[in-house]
Amino acid sequence: MDLLHTLLETCTTVTRRVKHLEEDKIAQTLEITKLKQRVEVEKTTEIEVNTDVQRRQAESQAQIYQIDLEHADMVLSMQDDEVEPVELQEVVEVVTTAKLMTEVVTAASATITVADTLITAAALTA
Repeated sequence: MDLLHTLLETCTTVTRRVKHLEEDKIAQTLEITKLKQRVEVEKTTEIEVNTDVQRRQAESQAQIYQIDLEHADMVLSMQDDEVEPVELQEVVEVVTTAKLMTEVVTAASATITVADTLITAAALTA
């Protein structure tokens, strides 16, 4: 009877261990599920943060380009829209078969300034 009693105690002990192991397994599965959910939340948050950063970078670039466009408009508006022609007389000597001719040519010129460089454009009129 002593052997039977020992076997029953051993069986009860093993049954309790199995039950505790099953409970531990359930607890670990629950913990794993919670950790996976946290990882998903972190990934989603990271994606949202990256999207937000990219949006802010795009806005910053747009602001930079807007400043550049405004600067270009300001520079262009600083130029004089009404150009007054400047009278220019040029003496042109034309040699035609032993004949010397002198003509007075009047030309209209406009002064165009770009980046502190003076350029004169002249159109000849006869």
